[in-house]
Amino acid sequence: MKPENAAKKNSLNEEKKPRRIRRADLVLLAGIAFFAVLLFFFFLWKDHSITSPVLEISSGGKILGQYPLSENREIRIGEDKNYNVCRIEDGKVRITEADCPDHSCIRSLPIDGRGGTIICLPHRLVIRITGGTGNIPDAVAE
Repeated sequence: MKPENAAKKNSLNEEKKPRRIRRADLVLLAGIAFFAVLLFFFFLWKDHSITSPVLEISSGGKILGQYPLSENREIRIGEDKNYNVCRIEDGKVRITEADCPDHSCIRSLPIDGRGGTIICLPHRLVIRITGGTGNIPDAVAE
């Protein structure tokens, strides 16, 4: 056996010395720990930022009122002429009365916490749901 091969063989048989932790290793560990803590607080904040759904009524771009879907109530919008009556019942919202000529707002399906909009064009009325989770499965996914 050649002396250089014997030296390689002896070096392979020797136990390896434990490596010391270098400064770059500590910086990497600190960065990973910081990122983990940052993600933790982000998801904690995100869960608390979900609000309960609210009915928002606006006309001509001006918000007329906001009402929680958790309370059953009937809301009259407008004067003696050009009026709509909106009903919140069991977390669903629908128009029950209106004096508009086409009554398409009355024929609209009820909206709920998943979102949605009811529009009465003759009265320039927009009824929509704001807030809430928005990720509840819709009728197609159910």
